[in-house]
Amino acid sequence: NKLQFNDAAVYLNSSTDGQLDIVSDGLTKTSAALGVEIEHADHASAPPGLFIDNNTTGSIGLDVDCNGLTVPAVRIGVAGGGDLPALTGDNGVDGSLLHVQNLGTNADKKRLVGIYNHQGAATGVTLFQCFNVAPASAGSKATAAIATRAASETNPLLRLNNINADEYGPVLVLQKDSNGTGTGASADD
Repeated sequence: NKLQFNDAAVYLNSSTDGQLDIVSDGLTKTSAALGVEIEHADHASAPPGLFIDNNTTGSIGLDVDCNGLTVPAVRIGVAGGGDLPALTGDNGVDGSLLHVQNLGTNADKKRLVGIYNHQGAATGVTLFQCFNVAPASAGSKATAAIATRAASETNPLLRLNNINADEYGPVLVLQKDSNGTGTGASADD
């Protein structure tokens, strides 16, 4: 059975048991005064709560456009264990898996990306890990690169700031780890 709207190309139906299909040959728009909530009953073994499948070359899978916000445009939190979302792409992906861009002209101090651990008891958390299992290609490629295109820049490109009360805590550790896990020490450190 199908519930059609306007024409045969816009409808609701169930193509298989346990699945609701919302089909449109154009735009599917949801408008709600208090937002949209996706409730996922089985977090452990079921598919993702939100899955975006976009196979169109040159098309953005998810575009978040917010204007004039004083709070994060996207906030992702995990409670009770588990990993934060994984971004994956096959060999055909030429662009970035995650592209964060500031299009505003507000000169106030802003932060494009903020990664926080607000749980003091979660002492085993790594806030950011960059792990490359393939060698970077020739030229200017690197596992991690920081660059500026500002015409005149007097501020540092990278600032490491340890603001805790422990005066002896390290600010930077450089370690060669030949065991390939990126987590432990080895004889050639």
